[in-house]
Amino acid sequence: MKLTDFITQAHRATYASGASPTVDSQGAHRFNYEVENFTYEDTYYGGAFFIGTEVVRENGRPIWGMNYYGRILNDDINRGDLFSFLREMLTRGEPGMLLRGPKKYKRKSWSYRYSYKGTLGNFTAQETIKYQGKKAYIAHLAGGSIE
Repeated sequence: MKLTDFITQAHRATYASGASPTVDSQGAHRFNYEVENFTYEDTYYGGAFFIGTEVVRENGRPIWGMNYYGRILNDDINRGDLFSFLREMLTRGEPGMLLRGPKKYKRKSWSYRYSYKGTLGNFTAQETIKYQGKKAYIAHLAGGSIE
């Protein structure tokens, strides 16, 4: 299995699926996923403002990771609707795109935009969601290979 395929599967099987994360006594939300010799862990803190880390291990050894920080920009937005739209975007990745959703997507009053620079081994990225033409959410991502 290729690393990019595994990460895409992990995103779809965890947060994007709508499953609830485990929450520890320190307030960390965690998703875990395993296939063959790969394991994935996504740990994040917060809600409307959040920060997190994803780590992929192969045979127990960390080989790839990503940090992310995001926030809701408009308090009038229904959080459930916004995060539901984000989960939908994580299931709509296009071939050749790096890890997240499509470059652009629009559905009714919602729109999504994802841009990145680099490769799986070393990248920065940003995703933005607008509602009725106004920015409602932004996230910054950075990651790459771990050696």
